[in-house]
Amino acid sequence: SDPSMQIGTQPMINSMRMANSTTTAKSKIYTVEFDREKDGRWIAEIAELPGVMVYGASREDAFGKVRALAFRVISEMEDSEEIPLAVEFSVA
Repeated sequence: SDPSMQIGTQPMINSMRMANSTTTAKSKIYTVEFDREKDGRWIAEIAELPGVMVYGASREDAFGKVRALAFRVISEMEDSEEIPLAVEFSVA
């Protein structure tokens, strides 16, 4: 397995852009941390977002699941000032 989650020579970073005409554009990069259980399952966690931790059968599976959960948590943030308009995920 490739610890840097690279595809070819480009690091795997996924972005989502959200538009809001009344708010100035803000962006946030969330770091995804990985660990592997003894039974082979992968854990992916975004420490900056409490509760955003998932298990996956592979590292890629865990990465996809943690991004989905992170977008859900971000979209439900109560204070619209905290909601970033651009979100990127980098791999630790």
